[in-house]
Amino acid sequence: MSKVNFVNNKAKIFSLGVKAPKYVIKGDKVVVESYLTCGDNLLNAIYTTTNNVVKDGLSINKSNKASGVTMIIEANNKKYTSKSSSAGVAEIKIPTLSSAVSSSLKITVLYDKKGEPKKKATVKVSYKSLKKSYLTNIKSSLKKLKVSDYKGYSKVLNYEKQIKQYLKDVKKSKLSKTNKNDFNKLANKVLSSINTKKTKSLSALNKTINSKRTFASSSEKKSYSSQLKDLKKTIYNSKDLTKKSKKNKITEVNKLINKVNKLQIQSRTPFSTTTYEGSTKVVTKWSDLIKAKNDHTEITAKVVTNKNITVDYKINYHGIVGNEVFNLSTYTYYIYPNFTEVGQKTISVDDQVQWILLSNNNLKEKYRWNYQNSTTYKFYKGTKEVFKYDKNGKLISSVKYYNQPVTETLHKVVQEDFSKYVLPSEFSESNNPEIIELANRIKANCSDKSDFAVANAILKWVQYSIKYEEYGNTMQGALETLHSKFGNCADQAHLTVALLRAVNIPAKYTSKIANISGSIKGHAWSNTLLTSFSIEYGIPFHFDDNWICAQPTADPTDPKNPALVILHDNKGKIIYQGNIKLGWHLSDPEWCTIEAIEYYTSYILDTFKLVNISGTWYIAFQNITVDGIEKVYWGNV
Repeated sequence: MSKVNFVNNKAKIFSLGVKAPKYVIKGDKVVVESYLTCGDNLLNAIYTTTNNVVKDGLSINKSNKASGVTMIIEANNKKYTSKSSSAGVAEIKIPTLSSAVSSSLKITVLYDKKGEPKKKATVKVSYKSLKKSYLTNIKSSLKKLKVSDYKGYSKVLNYEKQIKQYLKDVKKSKLSKTNKNDFNKLANKVLSSINTKKTKSLSALNKTINSKRTFASSSEKKSYSSQLKDLKKTIYNSKDLTKKSKKNKITEVNKLINKVNKLQIQSRTPFSTTTYEGSTKVVTKWSDLIKAKNDHTEITAKVVTNKNITVDYKINYHGIVGNEVFNLSTYTYYIYPNFTEVGQKTISVDDQVQWILLSNNNLKEKYRWNYQNSTTYKFYKGTKEVFKYDKNGKLISSVKYYNQPVTETLHKVVQEDFSKYVLPSEFSESNNPEIIELANRIKANCSDKSDFAVANAILKWVQYSIKYEEYGNTMQGALETLHSKFGNCADQAHLTVALLRAVNIPAKYTSKIANISGSIKGHAWSNTLLTSFSIEYGIPFHFDDNWICAQPTADPTDPKNPALVILHDNKGKIIYQGNIKLGWHLSDPEWCTIEAIEYYTSYILDTFKLVNISGTWYIAFQNITVDGIEKVYWGNV
């Protein structure tokens, strides 16, 4: 051990790891010898180089080792104490806490206020201690052990493995030849007892296995199988059985092995249900469940039908100051309306909910973006136990049935509802034949029919085909923008949304008002929902929960536009690589990330519209009254 210095009479705590010989087993005693030697700070004495002790000016004779000193050993969080003998040695016996081969015992040595030593510790395991532990622990445990199933048999096998290991360790140890021989005799005697225990376990194992209808797990089945093979070998090698007895027992073991091989593993853990018949509580327990037939899964879509209703409407027309619609630097409108129009109109509202079974690909595509729920039916057969209890909890009756069918039903949401994002609205007429025809033509020209590639092609078409015209707010909507071939950011966004929805790609209108370098500005664009790809990129790519921005007013000839982005589908296949228009604005500022004063995104698009009446421009705000409640309305309710 290295030298330890002690200062100011303060006690120190230090740890010592002691590795036991391999033949140490649970119940053995670890003997730690510890003593004080010259140089230690003992009894507040001052030691001289001549090894004399001087205290209070008087010389005191001092032996090499101090006696009567209390030693405290802390091993595995338990303290053991002993006083040093006249020879200065304190012996403390600590029971080992592990039966594992080559175990180590961590020891912390503590001393009282009389001083701290240079530490010295040894481990001694006597043959007497080993023999005693061997007999008391293993033999008595084996005697008490009941082997009625694979768990009990596993314990017997562990004892057998442990003893065989001890035999190897003792053979390598420094015990005397006589002690080794004695140990071997004892070990072989207990091994013989183990073989007897195995053989006698056959009738209990027979009863247990024959009462089983299934195995709880593959490991349980494997354990029974391997242990029966071990038992067969033990019987075959037994010297205590007659030839006839061996033959009969081996035949019995073979029958059990065949039984184990035939039994199935449970397909599901046991479960129970509770119902009531009036005040009678009925508990049904299911066990030994195995598959009766293959699972069956159905996916249904939630479809809301619509109906037309007539409602009162009111449109407030606010004049544009100076009739300046096409000059955004001066564009504004009067706070108070110039006039109001009232009347009635027909709108479409939700009516009834239907659940449609998606039994073919056409239905799956049609209702692709509706809320979808999967129902999986799992078919089992097993043991059914029915217990009935009265209102006081007293058992009235119980009955057990075998090979009974039971169906378990599991529900899972597989698709959230995005159906409103593929519906037409007042400004995005995705059900119009002209818009449908154009959208399908663009899609037909795409060699890649993925949503991403088609959405990108639609966006490119709008960017190349629709001229940007500067004016405030929505003026035309999708159809009129298609006819006029010009539009501001709002109308181009409406057209992009309508074309995307026409080919069943979810899209929504987005607008934002922000402070740009001290000026209040607004912008509108579309967002499209793309769900089956991941992105590798080195440039800003804006998306939020798979909603990717698509700015139709971005200049397709802008040199910043051709940036390489690679997108993969959910199987890792590259579905698009090239000059991407989806995913960023390519304008100053980046509207997706800039802080907004007002932000608006919805499937119902805008809340007002520019209207020209006899050469005068107005911005129109429309409200409708449904069930006595007035609300803003431009599109679906």
